[in-house]
Amino acid sequence: MPWYKDPITILSLIGSIISIISAIVSWRKAIVSKKSADESTKLLGRIRNHRTISTLSEIIAETEILIRSLTDIGPHCDLRRLKGYSTQDITGQLESYRQKIVSKERLLPGQLKDEIRDVIEEMYSTSTKLSDASSPSEIKSLGSKIYLTLTEFKPLLEKQNDHIDNA
Repeated sequence: MPWYKDPITILSLIGSIISIISAIVSWRKAIVSKKSADESTKLLGRIRNHRTISTLSEIIAETEILIRSLTDIGPHCDLRRLKGYSTQDITGQLESYRQKIVSKERLLPGQLKDEIRDVIEEMYSTSTKLSDASSPSEIKSLGSKIYLTLTEFKPLLEKQNDHIDNA
């Protein structure tokens, strides 16, 4: 009996053809799925970068505000103006700044986290001494130290922000 008259052979042939077509369709769908997964990964990276840039921009803005506040007790202040100066406001601002930075720290890249921790620790130590300072020269010295720490820290943040923005 010829193969085309045997129903089992015909069904096997049809089954093989359908299997081949199914494999081709599955392969094409796999390609589409891979492209979608790659695009999702790229989008996730962009979202993370955007969030990091946003966080860094907030930290930079807070740093600029704090630096402006520190000019009252920083390196260029007049010692006569510091006589009887209460450091309570500025130490409150420093603590608020520290808390904001610490709360945003988890959103930042690893190496930057370490540098931020170092700056925050140094600033906290100095601000604790500042809150106990009584003489104008001591206030100016400690205020200047924090001022210089933050003015050196800000370009690091800006450089990191530019680096992420260009990535």
